[in-house]
Amino acid sequence: QLVKVFTECADLLSEIERISSRFKSSDSQLLLELVNERLRTALYLSGGKTIDSDDTFDPVRHICIDNPLAKDGTPIIETIETGILLESRVFVKAKVRVLNAE
Repeated sequence: QLVKVFTECADLLSEIERISSRFKSSDSQLLLELVNERLRTALYLSGGKTIDSDDTFDPVRHICIDNPLAKDGTPIIETIETGILLESRVFVKAKVRVLNAE
């Protein structure tokens, strides 16, 4: 049951990210940010753990925002947005920057 809730919330977070550029007003952006934060908080309060302290890139756990071709094992230099997992299953990948990304 909890996995279904995590899946639905993760899907909604992805959808919000996908459509956010279509909303131009600051009020719309603020609303999307608020919904994003509330969904993340709900996942954490339901037992979700953050993905935010990994040292190396893992395409299962991370999205590299500045190099879509980043290789597994590349050192991470910064976590831009935390990911979320439940037990060992990743529901939201962490957004990271890696060393020597071009």
